[in-house]
Amino acid sequence: MNTTIIVMILASIGFVLIGAGIVNSKYIKKNTSEDKAVLNEIKAMKTSGYINISIGIIGIIISTISIFKAEWVKTLMIVFVFCIAVLSATQYILTKKIRG
Repeated sequence: MNTTIIVMILASIGFVLIGAGIVNSKYIKKNTSEDKAVLNEIKAMKTSGYINISIGIIGIIISTISIFKAEWVKTLMIVFVFCIAVLSATQYILTKKIRG
């Protein structure tokens, strides 16, 4: 297995773990506030968490394809980096819009 594939898999697992950690945080689960600013912040945090999970799942899928199609590794790496860039920009825009 290529080092690039291992790095992609580890990065993808990291994204999934970070996203799951955000979505399942005690702050989000135990919040009882009625304050609109707090609720917007929680919504923004959940959005960030779900997007991180999405990046991780896409990365795991791309890494799995790379294992079976070794000749596509460079192309799939570019696709993975592009997905990270697009989803990160989307995350920034959505959380900025939610926070107002």
